[in-house]
Amino acid sequence: MTTGILIPLLAAVTLPVVAVAEISHNKSYNDRTILLEGETVSNSIELAENESIMDSLRARNGHSTIEGGVQLAGNLVRVRVEQQASLTFEGAIQGEAYLVLNPIAQESVITFKGQYVNGANRFTDQEGPGVVVVSSPENRVGEYRLRQGTLRTDAAHAFDPVTTVIRLGGDNEYNSATEAIFDLNGNDQEIAALAEADSPRNSRTVTSSDPALLTISGWQKGSSFSGQLSGNLSLLKKGGESFLLKGEHSHTGSTKVQEGVLELEQAMLTHTSRVEIMRDGILKGSGLLKGDTVVEGTLEPLSQLRSGNLSFMRDSVLIWTNGIGENDPALKIEGRLQLHAPVHLRLAFEQGTHRWDDSKWSQPGRWIIARTEKGISGAPGIKLSAEQWKDSAGRTLKSVHPRAGFQIRHTGNDLELTYHP
Repeated sequence: MTTGILIPLLAAVTLPVVAVAEISHNKSYNDRTILLEGETVSNSIELAENESIMDSLRARNGHSTIEGGVQLAGNLVRVRVEQQASLTFEGAIQGEAYLVLNPIAQESVITFKGQYVNGANRFTDQEGPGVVVVSSPENRVGEYRLRQGTLRTDAAHAFDPVTTVIRLGGDNEYNSATEAIFDLNGNDQEIAALAEADSPRNSRTVTSSDPALLTISGWQKGSSFSGQLSGNLSLLKKGGESFLLKGEHSHTGSTKVQEGVLELEQAMLTHTSRVEIMRDGILKGSGLLKGDTVVEGTLEPLSQLRSGNLSFMRDSVLIWTNGIGENDPALKIEGRLQLHAPVHLRLAFEQGTHRWDDSKWSQPGRWIIARTEKGISGAPGIKLSAEQWKDSAGRTLKSVHPRAGFQIRHTGNDLELTYHP
């Protein structure tokens, strides 16, 4: 094993760099950079905060490996892997630090084979356009900010599902040159939330070449994503918090809402094989569901929502929001609408603004709930929920219009809601 040698940096950088093959455990290197050049470090090391915000560890020229454990110290620890170099952490990494990973070129690779456990409310920031590989399960990375480059998983359940937030996208010129890619690589993953930078400047993709399931556990606050879900990927929404999905998505697996709310904002699910809203799930919003859709829970169009075949199972719920479907159908179904009795239609009215004494409720009304291209089966099975329908003043419909009421009727390929005062 070679002896540690002190190597000065270039004149433009005044801080010293240490090239090591053996590093004393828990030794701090403030104001220094550990430099590895295709070496193997067999013992444990400490990566301490560099007071001048230089790199704590830099790998260049070949493949370097740290076999022992790594202790993070301080608030900010930076790891840089230069062009055509790679770095592997074989042992466990632990501590509480803002860990910045910078594989500076597309061919630069950082691999975590040991478990990575960062402290509570910490961040991991991937800045460079290269690749970071996570090869062990149950890593606690905090909020992982993938500004550019690729985050790839080589193990299933690579992240702690309660604390992990994956946030994609660069927010400045420095990290807008290449896209941010979260690649499941055929491994099922569960994370607390999928989000993106406030003002992302590059493309953002979640993908998998082989079949893989991405589960949003919903333990964290609600999040939104306007990048692209692609490849052989399935999406499962769990938990009570909401997940807002925008944009066009070409993933070929299923899309399921087990718990909580999946909201679409003009989202185009163009290739998903099946959309399923389970008993405790809610799907709401607008856009396109190209595959067949099965509703066991609740479906709430917020403007026009298009689908292939659409099936409402027994005791499922369809929510109609006041004003939707006056000119165009709330649901436009390219295939067939099938209703398995009883299906409950609930009416929703604007909270805080709706008034039954408004003049429009003195006139008859008609709204198209659903329009199909291939017909409706089981139409008599839909039931209008018997609710009081209070307005913003707390008055019920019957107290203002004693003879008024709503009815559901099936005319041709349309399912209509009518109102008579």
